[in-house]
Formats: sequence, C-alpha cells, structure tokens
Amino acid sequence: MHKLSDTGSKFSLIIVGDGGEREHLELAVRDYGLTNIYFEGAIYDERELSRYFMISDIFVTPGVASLAIKMAILFGKPIVTVDYGLEVHDVQDGVNGFIFPVDDDQALAGCLRRLIDSDELARKMGENGRRLIRHEINIRTMIEGFRRAIFDEPDIDTTASESMGDSARIRGT
Repeated sequence: MHKLSDTGSKFSLIIVGDGGEREHLELAVRDYGLTNIYFEGAIYDERELSRYFMISDIFVTPGVASLAIKMAILFGKPIVTVDYGLEVHDVQDGVNGFIFPVDDDQALAGCLRRLIDSDELARKMGENGRRLIRHEINIRTMIEGFRRAIFDEPDIDTTASESMGDSARIRGT
C-alpha cells in the first residue's frame, strides 16, 4: 500500500480476515506510517460481511479467496486477485477485474492504480461481474453442469426453467 500512498492518492483500506500475514501487515503499516488502514479480523456472519462489500469500491485479494470472490462479483465490485486459487476462473482479466502474478507487488499496485484512477473503469468492471453472475455463475448453470456430469446429456429444458425462475427442470425427470 505504501507504493500507492507515495503517489498522493487518497484511499482507505479495510482488511477483513485473520491469517499468518496479519502481524506482518500491521508492522508494515506502522513502519511506513500509513493511515486509513483498518484491520477488522475474521468475519463469518454473512450479513456483517455484506456491509463491507457494500461500502467497498474494489475487492482485493493477494491470496486465495474462494467464495469471497463470488460474493464480491455479486455485489458488483471489480476484483483484483492473484493468478491461482479455486475461484480465479471467475475473474476475466480486464473484464470484471485484474489478475496479477503471486508475490508481484508492482503488478498489484498497477492494477489498483488503474481502478483508483478511473471510477468509470471500476464501475464497468463491476457491471461486467454482475452480468457474469446473471448469465454464467448461477443455479441454472450449476444444475446444467451437474446434469451433464451425471447423465452426459446436452441440454436442459430452458423454457421450463425460465418460468420457474432460478430453478430448472431437467428433461426426462
């Protein structure tokens, strides 16, 4: 974060979660004299966690974030994440977020700089993420994936699923 603070940008950083790096990060914040950085610790209650997603502008994870990436996409946040992990496949680099190489602080700072400098880019990426949730990451596509894996059939009856909302009816059942 000191790489960004050196550019004169004003921002706040809220770190949610506990892990092996927390103590190191707290020392770095102190050593660099950084301000507006808050350590909130682990939050497991979804309602409380949702508040953080609602007030944030960007979702950043320099490590594996699993379902948190899907939640951030659902809340329309641009994603900045490393190039490994289970959910990184939900981030389309340059479309709904940025993917940077693990342990590359310069690349991370560059991704953040682009989003901090352009509200329009951040807004567009958030919208693209919401579109991704609506069309690709949803109950309908999950059921289709299960159905193909189990029955090796080509398609579900989408006319029935459209009238049922997010529920889908599998042909032949």
